[in-house]
This record gives sequence, structure tokens and C-alpha cells, in this order.
Amino acid sequence: MRPKYDFAAVVSKNFLLYLLWALIAVVAVEWVFSALAAPKAEQTIYLFICADGVDEEGLKEKLESQKPEYVKEVVLFCYDKKSKDFSLLFATNGLRKSDILILPKSVFEGENVSTAFCPLNASYVKENVSSAPLYYLNEKAYGIKVYDGDSGEGCATDLITYCGDEKEDCYLLFNVNSKHLKNGDGTNGGAIALAAAFCQTGA
Repeated sequence: MRPKYDFAAVVSKNFLLYLLWALIAVVAVEWVFSALAAPKAEQTIYLFICADGVDEEGLKEKLESQKPEYVKEVVLFCYDKKSKDFSLLFATNGLRKSDILILPKSVFEGENVSTAFCPLNASYVKENVSSAPLYYLNEKAYGIKVYDGDSGEGCATDLITYCGDEKEDCYLLFNVNSKHLKNGDGTNGGAIALAAAFCQTGA
């Protein structure tokens, strides 16, 4: 006669193992669903800001209320250029990852402007993004002035402390490799639309 299979005894003996597998399954399912629900790269605009201080929550809320419909998320990278790791963070989160960069003139002039940033169609920018002065290099426009160091006037100065006492001009530039620049000259794409929204935010 075959011994009776004691299911309860087996479960009791291996309870911790079964519990572990159940927890692993729950975590795996949650990870899969969160990965599927997370915005894709082409639905996310990354904005790098070099400033003394930024009200990240307030700025993010303002920009996300005006972002293009296809954009699901706006991600901010905010750093002070005086911080110890700024050069590394600028190279990784800024030049490699971000679509829009807001930088003091002294920061981006230290880079190869013509290869790092997208040249702009000046007339289009003036009509559709901002009437502020542009930064030119070799007769090509690359940056939109968003803060005047002498006057202290600029975009979103209620949310951004740009350069403290240094009185330095700051510009908005576009990463030349951004997925949100369709025409390659600053005349189309979500990055342009978001930049226009930013430039329209007064103090």
C-alpha cells in the first residue's frame, strides 16, 4: 500500500522556499509592468540646468503643464557649476543625455559649440520661440539668451537662481543629438515647443 501523500506536511516543510518564490514572482511582475508603463526615450525630454539654485518641483510642474502632447515626462538635471562633480555630470547628464541645456556662457564656450549643439534657424526662433538675443559663432546661431547677468532679468527667475553674484549671461541650447529636433535646425520637434514654453515664463 502506497503511503498517503501529506500535502500539508510538504507545504509546511518548504514554506519559506515557496514564500521566497512567491515574492520573487510578485517583484518580477511589478518590474515588467513598471517597465512597460514607463515613458520611452522618445516620450521624455531631458533638461539640464546649470544654476546656483532651482525650484525643481515648481519648474517641472510649469513645464509639464505646457509640454507637447506626445511628451509623457520632463526630467530635470539641475547642478551648480561650483559643485565638485559638475564636470562629470555635465558630460554625462548634460552633453550625452539632455535635449535642452541652460548654461552660463562660460560653461558652454569651453566646449566645441558647433559639434555639441544644434545650430538654429534664427528667424524661426525669433518668431516662434523667443525674441531675446541669440548666441552666434561663425555667423551661426546656437543659443537663446534666457538670463541677462547685468540686469538680473530672465526667464523663470522666480524658479531659477541663475548665477548669483557673478552677473553672467545664460543661454538655452539644444543638444545636436536630441531625438526631439526633427529638422536639425531648431524649427520643429518637442524640444523646440518646450523651449518656447520656458522662454515665455517670466519672473
